[in-house]
Amino acid sequence: MTIPIAAVTAAIVGIPQAVGHLSLGIIAAAAGLALLLPVLPFALEMLALRRLSASAFGTLMAIEPVHGLLFGLLVLGQMPSLVQIIGIVLVVLAGTASQRGGDRKHPIRHDPVTETGLA
Repeated sequence: MTIPIAAVTAAIVGIPQAVGHLSLGIIAAAAGLALLLPVLPFALEMLALRRLSASAFGTLMAIEPVHGLLFGLLVLGQMPSLVQIIGIVLVVLAGTASQRGGDRKHPIRHDPVTETGLA
C-alpha cells in the first residue's frame, strides 16, 4: 500500500512541473518503470525463497540495509553518519541473530485415540 501512496504524493508535486515536457514515450517509460521496479525485486525474492532455506533467506534479507548503504555511498555519493552506521549494524545484527538456529520445528502431534487408551 505504500507504493501507491508514494506515487500519488509524487504526482501531486511532479505533474504540474512536467506538464510542458511530457511526451507519449516519456509517459510509457514512466509507467513501465513504475510497474517494473516494485514487481521485479519482489518476484526475484519469491524465487529465492523457494530455493533457499528460511534461515538463509532471512539472513540475506537482514543484510539489505548494507546494500542500501553501499549504493548510497557509491552511486549517490552519500556519506553516512556514525549514528546511521551504528543503526545499520544493529539492524543487521538483530536480523542475522534472529535467524540463528532457524530450523523450523514440527509441532508434536497428539493422537487422542492412543492417549485415551481406546486403541
